Amino acid sequence: MNDSNEHAYIARNDLVRSAIARQSQAEPTQAQTKQVATKPQTVNTQLLNIRSNPNAKAGVVAQVGQDSIVLVNKTQGSWSEISYNETRGWVASRYLTVAENPIYAHVTAIKLNVRNAPPTGAVLFQLNKGDKVTIDSSRNNWVKIKYKDKSGWVAQRFLDLT
Repeated sequence: MNDSNEHAYIARNDLVRSAIARQSQAEPTQAQTKQVATKPQTVNTQLLNIRSNPNAKAGVVAQVGQDSIVLVNKTQGSWSEISYNETRGWVASRYLTVAENPIYAHVTAIKLNVRNAPPTGAVLFQLNKGDKVTIDSSRNNWVKIKYKDKSGWVAQRFLDLT
């Protein structure tokens, strides 16, 4: 092996080490995104920026005030993708705490199918516009609800948090 080949090999190793170091400092990748069911969350800071991406430098799409209830769709590193009213975006997870009291919502659709699993699970029963449900948890724009003695999953867009 001559010196130029050795030098190229060393440079390649340095390049790989550099790429690995940069990757460890980067924002979490899509593969690191977790879509787990989470309880409704309460904002624990005076005013929380909702951002377009999971990055402190990303644009602010909206703001939400202290003690507001939000639903977490998924997490990515130290960020949570939330839904709040008609807004969907990313917030730093440290500004959210699990809501202690039951969270209620009203059905906004004329008829709403309640499924055994999102998004295409079997329909268990239907709710009517105005029915009041208790939110148990949320996952990727689906909400596990309780209604009387029944429970199941509904699309979040058909609920109005109260």
